[in-house]
Order: sequence, then structure tokens, then C-alpha cells
Amino acid sequence: MSDIRNKANKFLEGNELAHGQISIEIKKLQSLIKKNGDKKEIDKMCFKLESNLMFLADSSKRILEAIAFANFLAIDLKDINWAKEIYQRVENNKYLGFDEMKYLAFFIKELLNDSQWQNNIYDKFENNASNTKDYASMANLVEEELKDTVRAKKLLLKAEKLASSSSDYHMLWVVPFTKFDDKEWGIKLMKAYENKTSCFVCYLTLADEISKYLQDKDWILNIYKKVFKKSEGFLSSLNGSELEDLTEGILKNLGDNALLRKVCAKMEKRPVAHNDPYHFLALADNIMKYINNEDLAKIFYEKAIYSITSAREYKNVEKSIEKYMGHDRQLLKKLYVEERS
Repeated sequence: MSDIRNKANKFLEGNELAHGQISIEIKKLQSLIKKNGDKKEIDKMCFKLESNLMFLADSSKRILEAIAFANFLAIDLKDINWAKEIYQRVENNKYLGFDEMKYLAFFIKELLNDSQWQNNIYDKFENNASNTKDYASMANLVEEELKDTVRAKKLLLKAEKLASSSSDYHMLWVVPFTKFDDKEWGIKLMKAYENKTSCFVCYLTLADEISKYLQDKDWILNIYKKVFKKSEGFLSSLNGSELEDLTEGILKNLGDNALLRKVCAKMEKRPVAHNDPYHFLALADNIMKYINNEDLAKIFYEKAIYSITSAREYKNVEKSIEKYMGHDRQLLKKLYVEERS
């Protein structure tokens, strides 16, 4: 019981419920029970709490509060029948969503030892599923909580059949790798996603996932080439964060190669913008971090130096240069002498 008590307390103190009135009231009740407080007073407080919760259980937070109250009834008050009543009212609540349902089914199984009720709740949500997200969410839940791989695969297949957009495939591709160890299925979903998307950041994310699950460098390279081709028209205007994502992806997943040099050559021609050294700094830092090429990195550290316009920017550039190239006296002179002259 101590393990489930800890889980219930953690649930009560989670982001949704922490510092809320329900948390305060339940802690008061727990304290009274621990001190063998007056049972009539405890019951009175519980009746008021139930009344407030169930009349206002019209939002995600209120439903979570009702679940927390039922948990308290089962664990602290040891009134299983009362807890069942609250759980049942929560299950019947028209505002009950997937995230709330997960907690409801979990605590019913753990506190009431009622796996059949848990499964019935899953069945109800599965029967009401209507899109890729619904079925994919249920597939994950069934695999995690019931360890029912067969059922989870069927759910994921339904999710795949309904998938039509890149966002649909995005929520699917990892599942075959992480839940079913099915590389072939994962590759199929990744390719479908690649064919659907045209998003700069989405391509970079896909390349990272291919590197993580498949280590297929040829596929990764083709994706980066596609990104580079699509982005040539606007590469010079990428902000520091986007540039960092692009260069870090290439460096991290492929290392030094001809494509990296093309990106660097493009960036080298970019004029120094006297308001933002960070895109040059990010590129230089990543070059040093992943391939330790001082000659290449120095080009962009210098461009970062000449872009400095504030004390804060100066400190950031100084920090990076001292970390990676503090031994280069010529570069340090540009930073400490020429930049200030």
C-alpha cells in the first residue's frame, strides 16, 4: 500500500493539482486522520468536499481533483464503497478526456484491484476513438498498462489507416521501435512522414530519429541535402536557433562532409549583421564540439566578434572562445583589442 500511497500523493502534488484547494483540504483531512480526529468532523469535511467537486466537475482539473478525492477515500479513509461511487461518477462525466481517463483506470486497478473495470474503461475509449491520435494514444496506453502487445498493434494499425497528414505520421513512427521492436514498420511510417512533410524543422527531427533508431547515414544525408536544397533561398536569413539545429544535425549525425562545407561556405558569405552574433557563434561552437576543426571554427568566431554590439553579446562570445580556442592568441587579440578599438 505504501507504493500506491506514494503514487497517489505524487498525483495530488502534480502540476495540475499542486497548491489547489483540493490538495489543501485532503492534506487537512489526512492530518486529522493521523491524529485520530473526530470522525463526524472528518465525514462532514468529506461530504462538503464531495459536493463541491462533483457539482463543478466540468473541466480537466476538476475531474482530476475528483479522482484525487476518491484516492483519498480508498487509501486514507479506507472507504472502498464510497471511493467506487466517486470513480463511477467520474467515469460517467461527459467531460472525461483521455488524460483523465488514464489516471482513473490506473487508480481503479491499483486501489480497487479491479482489472476488469480498468479494461472496460479502455474499451469505452477505444470504441469512441475516431482519429489517428485517439488510436495511437490507446495503443501506447494498452501496451504500457496491460502489456497487451497484440491489442496495441491492432490499435496502431487502425491509427495508421486513418493517418493522412505529416502530423499524423509524426505521432506514429516511434511506436514500432519503442514498443514492438519492429524496424520494418517503423521505417515504413518514417518514409510516409518524409513524403508528407515539407517543414524545415520536421526534416531535421526525422534525421535525428533515423540516426537514433537506424543509424542509416545515407538516408540522413539525403534528408539534409533535401533540406539544404529547399533552404538555399532563405539560408542567409535563418536565425541562430534554426542555424544551430541545421549545423548541429549534420555535425552530430554525419560529422565532417561535403554538405557541411557547403552550408559553411554559404554562411561565410553572409554579411556581418551588427545586431546578432549568435548564428555565427552557434555554428563555431558546434564545429568545435563535434569535429574539433579550429580553422573552420575560427572563421565564424571572427564573424561573431565583429557582430558584437552589447556587453551581454561580448560575454557570450568571450565564454565560447575561451572554452574552445583560448590558446589562439590571434583570435583573443581580435576579441580583446580589435573589437574594442
